[in-house]
Amino acid sequence: MASPANRSSSGGIFGKLIALAIVLVLVRSCYNGFTSKPGTTPANITPAEQLDPKAVALRATSISKFNWYKDGFGSVMTATFTIKNDGDKDVKDIEIKCVHSAPSGTVIDSNNRTIYEIVPAHKSRTFRNFNMGFINSQASSSSCGIEDLALVQKP
Repeated sequence: MASPANRSSSGGIFGKLIALAIVLVLVRSCYNGFTSKPGTTPANITPAEQLDPKAVALRATSISKFNWYKDGFGSVMTATFTIKNDGDKDVKDIEIKCVHSAPSGTVIDSNNRTIYEIVPAHKSRTFRNFNMGFINSQASSSSCGIEDLALVQKP
């Protein structure tokens, strides 16, 4: 009987290569499940949201750039927003909410306004010097996000 040192190891290497290939295929499929590509449905939304085109559009639309300043003797917030639509549908009537904080970090105010414009699918649009309304005079920082929007209905 041959000693273990004299056995052929070609079957062992072949088996290890097959096992490695299987592991790589599984890792790749898991990776593809956790990443999303533009125009695809993110993996972390619920089945109900997948059926609701508005919910999908809301998740695919974001503020990619934002800056602001106080105008009107320090009592009006004027902002510039760049809105990015990574979705497959055009969106319009984008409601933005900004929450304002004092120098201490305390939330002291908020504003909601709607931009009545269209942002096409897979595009970005910049809206400059947009009047967000009155702001507390002690506000020193602000964060803004999209609260709601509407889908453009094609005829």
